[in-house]
Amino acid sequence: MVTPALSVLVLTEDSGKDAHGTVKAILKQVFKFLEPDCQTQRILFEEAEPGLQRFMHGNAWKGVLSQGKSHRWGDNRRLANFHQALGGYLCTDPRSVVIVHIDGDRPWSKRKTSENLQKFHSLIKEPIDALLQLHAPGSTPDALILLCPFYSIEAWLYQNLTELPAIAATLSAPNRDRLLALIQEWEEDPTRIEQIENPKVVCPLKAEHNLRLAIKSWPAAQIYERNQSFAESVERMRASKTLLEGLTATTHYESPGL
Repeated sequence: MVTPALSVLVLTEDSGKDAHGTVKAILKQVFKFLEPDCQTQRILFEEAEPGLQRFMHGNAWKGVLSQGKSHRWGDNRRLANFHQALGGYLCTDPRSVVIVHIDGDRPWSKRKTSENLQKFHSLIKEPIDALLQLHAPGSTPDALILLCPFYSIEAWLYQNLTELPAIAATLSAPNRDRLLALIQEWEEDPTRIEQIENPKVVCPLKAEHNLRLAIKSWPAAQIYERNQSFAESVERMRASKTLLEGLTATTHYESPGL
């Protein structure tokens, strides 16, 4: 058995059955982008325990209940327990990082108005970074990293204009015709996709084919060059010394244990 050179705990606000696999597939490509010699088989991608994952789903992490009512975090321990759990994970193993996926819920041009981005920093990152500072005073916490597509992760995945036509061919009219029209429009200017107000409403695919789009021919390098939210998230990862050292460690050969 090969010892993992890096452990990555993946949290996503999406609750679909393919949500974790989709984010994992994207991260594998990003890691190869950051470290071309990265051996992803030496990375342990972990799913959070169910309670932590449910905390991230939808708007729950912002203190909004499933019925749409606001919930004051000061009245209970759920948020504090979340901080303690992630802080404890990061403190236990110096080769670990936590990557949190939330959607910006804004078109890219309106990213500065994103409530989700603001609340991620105030409710999650700043408190956990403070906990890590208590554990290692003087250190620079960099192992909690935000993955934030605008408007949503579908805006990244729909830029897979190689795979979308094959998916369109499996659809019935009028969804097939609608998707083909969108593909033609996006091929002219793929940066339009991140300017859409809620791509899942505009595109007939919804989130049904997300995993396929992330795995097959997803053009990470081209999307990065468009200098929108994907590039921003990649640069957040590039700024993490902990992550980069872990990716470099995967390139070192280690003889499997007996």
